[in-house]
Amino acid sequence: MDFRLHRDEPLPAGLRRLAAHQLDKAIGRLLAGGEYPDEEIHEARKALKRLRALVCLARADLGAEAMRWEHRSLGLTARLLAGMRDAAALVECLDHLEGWSGRAHPRVRAWLVERQGQTAVRGQAGSEAVDALRWAQVRLEGWPLQREGWEALGPGLRWVYGRGRRSLRLACSEGGEARFHQWRRYVKYWWYHTQVLHGLWPAMMEALEAELDRLGELLGADHDLAVLAALLEAEWPARRSRIEVRRLAGLILRRQAELQAEALELGARLYAESPRALAGRWGRYWAAWKGQRASEI
Repeated sequence: MDFRLHRDEPLPAGLRRLAAHQLDKAIGRLLAGGEYPDEEIHEARKALKRLRALVCLARADLGAEAMRWEHRSLGLTARLLAGMRDAAALVECLDHLEGWSGRAHPRVRAWLVERQGQTAVRGQAGSEAVDALRWAQVRLEGWPLQREGWEALGPGLRWVYGRGRRSLRLACSEGGEARFHQWRRYVKYWWYHTQVLHGLWPAMMEALEAELDRLGELLGADHDLAVLAALLEAEWPARRSRIEVRRLAGLILRRQAELQAEALELGARLYAESPRALAGRWGRYWAAWKGQRASEI
């Protein structure tokens, strides 16, 4: 695993190392191309998500304004790459739905595959993304990272976890695709934080990482289904029969209800602790990992 802080390295150096590695990985993937460009784009976008999670974790040293700037800039870069990967994800989404329901939808699948070929990322978008990431490398040199202790990371962890906990409450009380998708974002950030902070307590972090990964998969599948339903409603050719699409819409709603119920049940357990309690507990793990007394956090 290349996304972990090391126990004996200075914290500012460790954060820069992790950020630089993800930038290098994203740029390398975009420049590689290769026989399967969709996979390269997918890996580049994952590197950007890790980097955005790291920016949130380091918000105490970066400052809220710099964090928002970096977060927004990296998000805009990721959206340059969204078209091709999202088109491929919808084909995969339909395949999973067919596996769950036992019903095939050949005309819809053929249309999605055709659309995937038409929405591939063009060279210009990839070049723009690389240029943006080069600038991010320059900005990284100026990140004001100085703190060594848990005070550099605790506020960011608490902020991400608190946002996720609030998003869970809103998803539970209000429902809707937007609420669940917002919750997923913070679940993924917390998931990446368990990787960065793996050394604090490896067995615990690995168990939590697995549960958060499962939660992220549930929410991701729900989001893909929502996007698929909206796409079919907006873009399905008028000249084609809508019978298959209407049947598919009913299956999507049923599957979303199952996914959301499972996600809410799992989320209620994962987010049972208050943000202050979680950050304090992990801070004590940090102190033990670094060989400090709890009073030195």
